[in-house]
Amino acid sequence: MLYKEGYVLCFSKTSFNICGSIYKLLFLISNKKSPFKVEVLIFIVEFLNAFAPRLTDFVFSALVLFFLTPKSQVKYIDETMSVRQALEVMDFYRYSTIPLLSKDGKLVGTISEGDLLFYLKNHPFCNLSELDATNILKVKRNRDYLPIKANVEMSDLISAAINQNFVPVLDDQMNFIGMVTRKSIINYLYLNK
Repeated sequence: MLYKEGYVLCFSKTSFNICGSIYKLLFLISNKKSPFKVEVLIFIVEFLNAFAPRLTDFVFSALVLFFLTPKSQVKYIDETMSVRQALEVMDFYRYSTIPLLSKDGKLVGTISEGDLLFYLKNHPFCNLSELDATNILKVKRNRDYLPIKANVEMSDLISAAINQNFVPVLDDQMNFIGMVTRKSIINYLYLNK
């Protein structure tokens, strides 16, 4: 057994059994607010490069989890909300674009301020009760942010973040698990140059 910053890595002769899984380990490290998380990642990558080079690509793909803001910390709009409720959420949190989720946690798309403004322009209303009666799914979305899966390579994450303020992240069952902001990527690159 090998200890590094409170995490236990177990190694057998025939295979490298990382307790739980590499994803779980990296997810725990990514949620830990500590300057040591980069050191732990470097340790894992160097170890795998030395003893199991094929697994290194797997670890690099798991780096997405370092930048992930979990769903529990993300503000989103539910598909059952009205246009008025969506406007209030976006106004309160000052979001220009926000994820739109189904009841079962799947990503339906993203709603932007522009989508709502065009809807209001093309559908004049007399009072706010009309906006309360209109479901958010009636708003035509100009462009949905492209999601990525949690196990993609960093190059795919960066490619997606170039054209979007945030990148929605999905698990293997296509459930929304959080998002990666372009700001978090830029901050990481700036602080670790």
